Amino acid sequence: MNKTKDLLSMLSISLLLVSLHCFADDTKPQYIATGNKDFAIILPVSETESKQVHLIVTVPAQYRSLQSLEELQAIKMQLMEFIPEKDNDYAWNAIITLNTFVGSQLKASDITQSIKQRFGEGPTHVDFIEDKTTEHEGYQQSCLGVDYEINHRHEMVYMCFYSGDLDSAGMQYAMLWPQDSQITKQQMQKQLMQFVDAHSKIVTTD
Repeated sequence: MNKTKDLLSMLSISLLLVSLHCFADDTKPQYIATGNKDFAIILPVSETESKQVHLIVTVPAQYRSLQSLEELQAIKMQLMEFIPEKDNDYAWNAIITLNTFVGSQLKASDITQSIKQRFGEGPTHVDFIEDKTTEHEGYQQSCLGVDYEINHRHEMVYMCFYSGDLDSAGMQYAMLWPQDSQITKQQMQKQLMQFVDAHSKIVTTD
């Protein structure tokens, strides 16, 4: 029980990078160049004798990591966040957060519901605009969208998590609401969802 609680408490800050060829072995991080200065990160979702499921996230070239290589090594690759290269580390306009839990047996829906619960502990003016879980062959998908205010900042986040029998992984994308913007909540949500859809995909291999 304590192990599960500890894992869930790391949701916003944890990442483990895993390559396809070493996923079944000793989970070493790997970046995949895409040819246009973007790079992809492969995260494990499910592995059986007959099938492997991975979440592949493409990070745009104009984003930079908030963590140094030394920091990643110190926490065993349990953290990966990216912000636009010109943004301030503590006052970003957008942020990509990747999460994965190898061997945790956490369901995707458990993760999003835990995050949903945590939004009631700090942020204000919280509005859940998306909360959907679907079952697929070999994995579960759970997506959550939240509009909120925290530390005098108005932000919106959209996330999708995926899980198999043992592993789970997900991508979160959050944006600061533009000042003096006429954008509607529906338009903001659509923008976030389109970004997540465009930069992440599930790949199944036999």
